[in-house]
Amino acid sequence: MADETEARAAKIYIASRASIPERAAEWRRLRSSGWKIVSSWIDEAGEGQTSSFSDLWSRIQTEVTTADKLILYVEPDDFPLKGALIEVGMALAAGVRVVVVSPGVTLEPRSMRPIGSWMAHPLVSHAATMDEALAAWTARAPAQDERGDAIAEGRRQGLEEAKAVCDERANRARDMALSVDADDDLSDAFDRDGDEALRCSSLIGDLIDADRDREVKVAAEDLCEGCPPPSYSTNITRCDACPRRAGTEGADGG
Repeated sequence: MADETEARAAKIYIASRASIPERAAEWRRLRSSGWKIVSSWIDEAGEGQTSSFSDLWSRIQTEVTTADKLILYVEPDDFPLKGALIEVGMALAAGVRVVVVSPGVTLEPRSMRPIGSWMAHPLVSHAATMDEALAAWTARAPAQDERGDAIAEGRRQGLEEAKAVCDERANRARDMALSVDADDDLSDAFDRDGDEALRCSSLIGDLIDADRDREVKVAAEDLCEGCPPPSYSTNITRCDACPRRAGTEGADGG
C-alpha cells in the first residue's frame, strides 16, 4: 500500500460502465475530494453529451497511457465489458498498472471469467474495495526499452552459460577418449560426443555473434538518426567518417 499523500498525488484513470450515471457521479465525487482522477469521460457520460467520439477516444488514450494506474470497476450486471476492456489494453501496452475492483463478481478459477484470463498479467492486481484500489501501489512498470534491455541481457547470459556447458562437455569427452584410448569403440564414442558438444557450442556462438551484430546495427541506426539519408550528396554528418556513405556516389563521406 502507498501512503495517503503518495496515493493522492498519483494520476488515476477509472474505467467503468459509462451508461450508469451513478458511476460517473461517484468518480467526480472522488475527484472533488482530492483524488487526481484524470478520466475526462466522467464529465460527458450522459446521453448526447459527447460531441465527438473521435476526440473522446484520443483523449482517453492520452489519459490512460500517462496515468500512474488504471482502476477497472465492474459489477455483475456490467458484462459484457466493451470500452473498458480497450482502456485496460491501452494501459497494459503502456506499462500502466491495472487494479480491478469487482464487488459481487464471482470469477472462474482458471479462466477468471467473466472478466478474463488477462487478470493474470503481472501488471494487474485485484482489490476488494475502491478505497483499497485508490491506495494501491502506483509505481509504473519499467519502460519498454528497459524491459527489452533486460530480456536481451537475460538471453545473452543464458546463451553464454549454455555455450560454457557445451565447451565443458567437449573437454570432458576428449579427456575420457584419451583415458580409454585402448578401447577403440569407447574412445570413438567419446570422440563423437565431444564433436557433438563442439557443434552445439559453435551454434550457440553463432547466435551470440548474431545478437552482437544486431546490437551494433541498432546502435548505428540510432546514431544515424537525424543525419541526411545516404543518397544525399553531402559531407555534413555527425560522424567524421560515415560508414553509410562509404562508396556512395557523389558523397564526400564526411
